[in-house]
Amino acid sequence: MRIRTKAGFSGLLLLLITNSITVWASIDGIIDPDNRNEFVIESSGYSPGKSLPRLFGHNLSPTSYTLEGGEVSAGSYALALGIGDNWTLGTSPWMITQYNMPCVISRFGFDTNNEAIQRVSLEFDYFKTFPYFFNTYNQESTMTRLTVTHQFSSQYTMHLTAGYQYFMNANTPFSLRMISNSTDMKTISLSSLHEVSFTSRDGLMFEAGMLGVNYPIPYFHTGISLYKKWRGGFFQIGVSGTFLALETTSASDIVSGWADVLDPTADIGPRVFERKLAIHPEIQLQFEI
Repeated sequence: MRIRTKAGFSGLLLLLITNSITVWASIDGIIDPDNRNEFVIESSGYSPGKSLPRLFGHNLSPTSYTLEGGEVSAGSYALALGIGDNWTLGTSPWMITQYNMPCVISRFGFDTNNEAIQRVSLEFDYFKTFPYFFNTYNQESTMTRLTVTHQFSSQYTMHLTAGYQYFMNANTPFSLRMISNSTDMKTISLSSLHEVSFTSRDGLMFEAGMLGVNYPIPYFHTGISLYKKWRGGFFQIGVSGTFLALETTSASDIVSGWADVLDPTADIGPRVFERKLAIHPEIQLQFEI
């Protein structure tokens, strides 16, 4: 059996960080001229301050935050409404316009009295493509995600997520389904999202985890983004990537229904489409009403 490691995505992340920090100071003055770059000082309790918007997280790894009741968040990433303080319901203009894939996103979240797990959210999403615009994708799926949150300090919060995707149709799926045409129509993921605040308005998010825990060889997933908050909105820019860390060509590793996943020359059942690397933009411009 031949195994080799894959590298290079960390270099892309480093380049993103370097370039983003270089321009961040100029963006800061344009978007929020009143910002004094104060360090975060929060009162006791977990919930983030009401005067600044809540971050949704990354594509694979969400936060557990929900909008306040009656609050609306509108932008490139989401169009969402707070139905009560613990339930956010919405859709994604990004998915509608770029993926010909209308979706419904429903997130329930609540604070707890537990010191270890201070907040919990449960999210249910539904995606279905329709033939319009570029008509690039052909998919119907659901996604369920359970997220638990612990705030270690006013500068650092960690979100841990377990995700379950089920595909009724995965003919041409989005990049969170790395292998299509398989008899196994589910994708299980485990990930962590680390929220680091430089000030009450500026910070970064870093994620790391595994996509396709149920795959013969799971994929590593990692990403980073910088965010800038102001009263009434936020801007977030970054990138994430999903990639095979190991490859093997041993025919004995072929799993029934996953022909060609590990050995492209194997003649075992129908060919399975496999991505070895997928890049996901983590770009959000949101305004809260």
